[in-house]
Amino acid sequence: MCRLLSGQIRYQIEWPGLSSDEKKDGYILPCVAQPQSDLVIEEPRATRLPG
Repeated sequence: MCRLLSGQIRYQIEWPGLSSDEKKDGYILPCVAQPQSDLVIEEPRATRLPG
């Protein structure tokens, strides 16, 4: 789970396992989300790969 800061996504399923509060706060499940534009997400545990 991470927070969507900008961009648009869609899910193929109607309710992908997020609570209504999580959805309201901008959280998404990137493992089942399909991007509809360029995205900016916030994931504090992510690390930058070299290259």
